[in-house]
Amino acid sequence: MAESVVMRTEDTVDELELMEKLELFTKCEIKKIIKKREEFEYKLSRHNRNKEDILQYIDYEITMLKLVRARKLQKELPAKKSNIEYTIANRVKRLFNDATIRYSNDVKIWISYIKFCKQIGFYSSGSQVFQNMLNLHGDKPSLFKFAANWELEECKNIDKARAYLQSGLHIHKDSEMLYLELFRVELIYINMKVNEEQDKPAFDSSDPIYKLIDVIYDAAMRKIHNVQFLVDLLERAKPYEFTANLQSRIIADMQAKFPDEELTWDTVAKMALNTNPKKKCTAKERISNCVAVYKKAVEQVNTEKMWCMYLDTLVELQNDNVRYPFPNYKRKLDCSAFSAANEAISLPEKYYLLWIEQLKNDMLERSKKQQVMPESMQVDDGKKASGSGGVSSMDDSSPEKSADSNAQDGSDDGKKGGGSGGLSALHKQPKEMLRQVLQEATDKIPNSIALWEMRLRMHLVWEELSKADAIFNEANRCLQGTALPIWKLMLLYWQAKDSTKVDDLLKVGTSMTQHPNICNPLKVLWLERVALTQGLKSARELYFELAKMTPFYLELHTKMTMLENLQPKLDVKYARISHICACIQFGSDNTDVWLNYLKFEKRYGKHSHMADIYHQACNKLQPSLVEEFKNEYDLELKA
Repeated sequence: MAESVVMRTEDTVDELELMEKLELFTKCEIKKIIKKREEFEYKLSRHNRNKEDILQYIDYEITMLKLVRARKLQKELPAKKSNIEYTIANRVKRLFNDATIRYSNDVKIWISYIKFCKQIGFYSSGSQVFQNMLNLHGDKPSLFKFAANWELEECKNIDKARAYLQSGLHIHKDSEMLYLELFRVELIYINMKVNEEQDKPAFDSSDPIYKLIDVIYDAAMRKIHNVQFLVDLLERAKPYEFTANLQSRIIADMQAKFPDEELTWDTVAKMALNTNPKKKCTAKERISNCVAVYKKAVEQVNTEKMWCMYLDTLVELQNDNVRYPFPNYKRKLDCSAFSAANEAISLPEKYYLLWIEQLKNDMLERSKKQQVMPESMQVDDGKKASGSGGVSSMDDSSPEKSADSNAQDGSDDGKKGGGSGGLSALHKQPKEMLRQVLQEATDKIPNSIALWEMRLRMHLVWEELSKADAIFNEANRCLQGTALPIWKLMLLYWQAKDSTKVDDLLKVGTSMTQHPNICNPLKVLWLERVALTQGLKSARELYFELAKMTPFYLELHTKMTMLENLQPKLDVKYARISHICACIQFGSDNTDVWLNYLKFEKRYGKHSHMADIYHQACNKLQPSLVEEFKNEYDLELKA
């Protein structure tokens, strides 16, 4: 045992001498290196050695390798690998080989070995490691993919990458991951071969080389039966021009095998939108074709998921004004689709908010146009919708001639989606449409704070106060204890318009004791308002009143303490009251209120009171909190 340790240590003599000669390490450091390596070698020579011993040795040598490189850089020595680095790297290889033999079931060790080979540039060694690992761990399909990527990316050996994936599929015949990866690698292989033959004439689908990908596709289709897999294949095929026929075949298979899957229709629609630019199809025509597919989709698969995919695509189009610069045309399509979806399904909150935001923007645009337009040129909405009037004839909402029929289809989703909402929506003024949508949204999703807030805000903007009051009351009935944002919005409005009504509203809100999440925060808002508008004396009077009201609220006392502390000259008598109230109401389960009271007395009050407060705290606090309080007191106050 000792002999093998000595022998391995002696093998490092040349390496260490070179380190010293190049002044990479001092003599003292080299002695430490020798000692450390001897310790590791003795551990590894024991009969009861464990995995951690060899892993720590590996980590030490890898760290040593990094340090050698850093020292070489520091001393401006040639960056090329030296004998020192190769010696250390080979020692790490030996240790990894030993580890993978003794602990072959631990995949992490194999992976670490491969990462080391990549870092040091031992690519052929890495390939050998993969072969050995797969002989033992062929039950893991991800390792075949890992090996193929290694050969493809690191070794530039596409044939070996293909071989690994084919071997993996012999074992894992139903692996989607391996089929997808083999499909990707074959596409790379074909593309590479095509590019090599530059003298070859234009694409010929009958060329045997293109049959390879069809063979893989056919094999995959016999084993894998889900639409997402086909979508993934399609995404991998899109970057290559020679896959045009294959892409059409994938789309056809999706429609034939999964006609009722939302993802099928969504994929087909997006393919229509993202047609190859070389095909003579304008951007507006592509939008029209895409919408036509979605309209057919919601007829056949009338589900929430399908409608949401439709609307998501339209929203993306609306936001893309670079590739699709047709704002009016896109707005009309959106309005039609949202109206039809609203009649066909219960729209999720997200889409109501998007729809409302769009209608608000339409109102703003309409307002701007009417301000700029001479009065003689302004036409009513009915005329615009029917196409009359000099200005409307220049609107980009009119589709190009070749896409005219499809574009008109895009305006009549309501008919096909279960009603006439889509068509009628185009004839309504934006304000009326927005009013209707806001009401329908809160009727269908009565627990949505955002929708109620949006609805109330718009009626306040329109100065429809009686309607706004009714909406405010209705929102409170529906939202119950979650209606605080509605209260804050109403308070903000009256603060700007008629501040005399703010106190009345706050009085009502703070009396809603059945909803602590509303009444308690409003207590603090009221106290702060009175302090700002009427002064501290009035704020104290209100505080004494609110402090007695249940449910009690600690933030009320905290706010009053802050207001007292803001005064140029602190009135200790009044400032003490908020601390006393906090301790009375919350002193049984909150140590902070006692500590804050003690800090106050120590800084502003009487030190003689502190002992009494300390004993009161120990008596009132729950037994489980007394020790915690004493420790905090010793840390923060006793000193």
